[in-house]
Amino acid sequence: MPRNRHPFKLPIPGYGERRMTSQDFAEVCEREGIAVIRTRLQGVSGAYKRVKGTPTIWIDSRLRGVQRVRTEFHELGHYFLHAGSNPSLWRMPNAVRTPDQDWCEIEAEACALLAIEPGFLLSVWIEVVYADVRALGWLRKAVRGGNERRKGDVR
Repeated sequence: MPRNRHPFKLPIPGYGERRMTSQDFAEVCEREGIAVIRTRLQGVSGAYKRVKGTPTIWIDSRLRGVQRVRTEFHELGHYFLHAGSNPSLWRMPNAVRTPDQDWCEIEAEACALLAIEPGFLLSVWIEVVYADVRALGWLRKAVRGGNERRKGDVR
């Protein structure tokens, strides 16, 4: 299946129109041939990776409710948007991630947020994560096309 590179248009019935459930996640995984492993994870709530060619999602078995659905759809976001385009970020410290890998995490989180709150305001979400993204420094460079310093910049 060709990958749709937009976090707001995933090929999931009802996505972006109603709240997604763990049942929706299970149906998508079955349709797409994604193996799901529910086990206790340390340091992460979920992960996506191909194992011997099989797309595989790990979900921490202790998660419940909205947190579990958010994690399930975050990992599905990686499957639909990033399959084959980035190495596993599992246990990779933030300090060694590339800007592209950070952007993959932001896109996957947007997928998760839309799954649990259809119609959420992206502008509000960006304000919440902006401080973390700005601290990385790459967003400023990508948006402005360079490292020039402007009044009010935090370095």
